[in-house]
Amino acid sequence: MKSLRRKICIMEKFTRVYQEFQTAEPSVRELNCLEVLFPATMQPVGKRDRFVGRVEPLPIGISIYEGYLGYFYDEGRMQKMLEHPQLTFKQELRLRTLEAFWRGENSVAKIRSAQRQAEEKFTPDKMRRFRNHGVFEPYYRISGINPDYAKLVQVGIPGLRAELQSIAQEDEDDKKRAMITSMLGVLDILVRVINQYAVYARDLSDECVHEESKAELLHMASALETISDSKPTTFREAVQLIHLFSLLSGTGNYGRLDVALGDFLKNDIESEELTEELALQLMESFWRLINARQLGVEGRLVIGGKGRSNEEAADQFAQFALRTSASVKEALPQICLRYYDGQDESLFTQAAGLLSAGNINPLLFNDSVLIPYINQIYGVSEEEAEQYIPNGNGGFVIWHRSIGGPAGAVNLLKILELSMNGGRDFISGVEVGPDFGKFAKFHNLDGIWDAFSREVEYFVEALAIQEEILYTVMNREASFIFASLLHDQCISDGHSILDDDIPFLGSGVEVAGIKNVGDSLAAIESVVFQDKLLYPVKLSYIIGEDYEGFENERELLSKSLYRRNIKNRSDGFIHRIEQLLSYVGVRDAKKSGMHHFAHCPANGKINMAFGRKTAASADGRKAKTLLDCSLNHRIILQQYPEKIVFPDTEILQRNGMHLFQVSKNLNEGQQITILEALRQLGVGQMVISVLDRNTLEAARRDPENYRDVMVRLGSGTVRFVELDPDTQEQIIIQLDD
Repeated sequence: MKSLRRKICIMEKFTRVYQEFQTAEPSVRELNCLEVLFPATMQPVGKRDRFVGRVEPLPIGISIYEGYLGYFYDEGRMQKMLEHPQLTFKQELRLRTLEAFWRGENSVAKIRSAQRQAEEKFTPDKMRRFRNHGVFEPYYRISGINPDYAKLVQVGIPGLRAELQSIAQEDEDDKKRAMITSMLGVLDILVRVINQYAVYARDLSDECVHEESKAELLHMASALETISDSKPTTFREAVQLIHLFSLLSGTGNYGRLDVALGDFLKNDIESEELTEELALQLMESFWRLINARQLGVEGRLVIGGKGRSNEEAADQFAQFALRTSASVKEALPQICLRYYDGQDESLFTQAAGLLSAGNINPLLFNDSVLIPYINQIYGVSEEEAEQYIPNGNGGFVIWHRSIGGPAGAVNLLKILELSMNGGRDFISGVEVGPDFGKFAKFHNLDGIWDAFSREVEYFVEALAIQEEILYTVMNREASFIFASLLHDQCISDGHSILDDDIPFLGSGVEVAGIKNVGDSLAAIESVVFQDKLLYPVKLSYIIGEDYEGFENERELLSKSLYRRNIKNRSDGFIHRIEQLLSYVGVRDAKKSGMHHFAHCPANGKINMAFGRKTAASADGRKAKTLLDCSLNHRIILQQYPEKIVFPDTEILQRNGMHLFQVSKNLNEGQQITILEALRQLGVGQMVISVLDRNTLEAARRDPENYRDVMVRLGSGTVRFVELDPDTQEQIIIQLDD
């Protein structure tokens, strides 16, 4: 742990260097700032660590994973330093000076500023289109970066250096030359970090009296000395290089790690360099180091699937990865198991056994469903689609070739609310969107659908515009040199991962409330326009009153959805909305210069956050309550007659991350049978949870004894006891639903 004085000195030097190189090429400025951070912020080896590499988190720095985009400023971390019990008055002044500078100078602040400046251009109607009224939520992040760690361990630092030097000698473009020079510079930083740790490990071994610990430190030192000037030859060396590179790069995902590490693991076990027990211990240490990075919804690594040249060795690593996740009870890494007919069945069987035992990992991805989908929706070849990496709540990127967003989330139910009320928010009365008519004056459902479609186009385009601005600003801000080193074409073309020349620079949008909209439209069509049991003007009034005093009408609307033909209409509307979003995404991608702008269902906290800002809806939902995620399912054992009850096949085959709550009343054999059935039913993406209400209620009452209880929250994994009370309640409500 660095002293407070030392941390302040590092941040002040970082700031001076940033200011000194403010007008330089982004890659040159970034290189000089990285030289301040590394190895200065590297921490000593932990007691249980078998690999070196921990970083002291500071309130300012440069990174690329969620929450720390570009040159970042972390207000929470700064506040902790300001509350330090040993903080002197002079130190507080120094921190306040840093705080004042970075509040406005951090990259996200610049993105927001650029978006405000663009707002007048894109919204001459002065409706503040880019502001959050519960309609959409920008994410201000770049996600889906998965470096080519297979290349890193195959060629090592010398191989990357040789490739860069060959290009540097033949290029005359100043910007490209600066980028190549900066890439060589960050390799020098990496070598300095490696060499410093190697000396540290040897010095520590000299002082160590415990023979086993001494031997482990010497293994560390030897691995570090090898990778500093040679490519890795052992599993230990390969893992060490990947871990240090990921730390310094600031990237949070690991891509197809079974492809990168499978051969090393297989060779070491066959040559008896490693026993299976020692290999598992090494992976457990690696897992704990990934978890210590606190990567939020990132920290993903992929195993299994088509497109692996070393499938046998990769499968062996995959089996060890699953075993490691069962033994290390931490939120990260998130294991994504891809599978297809013809793959070694023991992987799926092993995964099913872990999930039925209550483990949160792995997430499951069906290649037979997803590769054709990605091929079509993302506009890539089948061979490229085979290299897909799950991203976010149901999106995808292509391994070390693309970046995928999402730009943010959009609240479709709020948009329906606006389209029924002339663009005005029912709750606040503020005009939020364009006035495409009021529900009271619509004579049929076509009028509502037209208004809804136009509002959707208006707000989804706003998110695409914001994402274009984000990419433009970030390309001026930073080059993300480490990440660019292992991203296709960046070395050969001498540019960063955000340059316009990247072939698959894309993004997307997460959509919330799609099921509520489908149900609401189906209920309106049936009750208002077909059966004429309610007039449009009365339904508008009832919704505005949040059904207070109108319980009979609320019951009429909600019960109409129980009829099979109405339920089918709801599914039909959901399909139309998805087609609309696909059309809008293609259009907005072309306008914004992106390869794609895809959509996927929103999961997790956003459904509660949006729900609190959304009025009552025609499906019987009350105002300011949770939005319905159509991809959350319960699978139960019906007693009379005894059978397992599944959701409809059409729902299961929708794109997105399906979260299945499996009843604990089912035995392990039944749970495994369910997973196999879901596979056969064509579910593309699955998250399986066998937690029940009793366990979660007990965890709320006695958090200290239930710290191992993990839950899925959207695309991330968290400890249930660390969630705020509202989010805990949301998860429990979803179990009941």
